[in-house]
Parts: sequence; structure tokens; C-alpha cells
Amino acid sequence: MDRAWGLFSDMQDFGIVPDNFTFSTLIKGIKSTRNPKKDMKDLEKAFTLLEQIKASENANPDEILYNCLIDACI
Repeated sequence: MDRAWGLFSDMQDFGIVPDNFTFSTLIKGIKSTRNPKKDMKDLEKAFTLLEQIKASENANPDEILYNCLIDACI
């Protein structure tokens, strides 16, 4: 996941605007992370992503994204 967050940051640095697919993929990655030391930190990032999505003109939270978020929390 560290590499994924780095790539996400690089995308933004290059002016590539993330879409719902990008956000959902990151949140799915959080779900697959089974490192208890990092889980809370990554979950906080997931909720920060949700705020970014809400503020974005290119992405809108949809049922797929919310489902990924709920799965990550569980």
C-alpha cells in the first residue's frame, strides 16, 4: 500500500485527476492490508480520500466507493 499511496501522490503531482475507480482501488487496497500497526492510519487516509472525492469535480461518491469504505472498516 505504501507504493500505491506514492503512485497516487505522483498522479496528483503530474496533474492527473483521480476518478472514482482510482479512489475505490485505493480503498480496496486498504481492505487487503492486514497490518494492525498501519490499519488505523490507512483507514484515516480512506476517510480523507472520501473528503477529497466530495470536493472533486471529477469524482462523486457512489455505492461502489461506499461499499469499499465499509469493507475496509470491517
